[in-house]
Amino acid sequence: MRTSTHRRSLRRELASRVSGGLRITLYWRTDDNRTTIHVDQPTSGETMSFSVAPDQALDAFYHPFAYLARQEQGRKAGRMAPAGLS
Repeated sequence: MRTSTHRRSLRRELASRVSGGLRITLYWRTDDNRTTIHVDQPTSGETMSFSVAPDQALDAFYHPFAYLARQEQGRKAGRMAPAGLS
């Protein structure tokens, strides 16, 4: 008889703060060690979430929009670099 194990994603809240009407939360998934940032604006109902490398999680938590801007700049620079230099 085979027994199957159901792996469940366990998301844990590591930190949460409110700033400028935004609620920012840092989550960690115990099953795969992924970290995510969730930004919520309660007045409008708008939300966004993005994955972040664990070693950059606190930076992204305290500065989510600056973090996303740097990520986008890095992607653009990679696309514009001559072949072999990216």
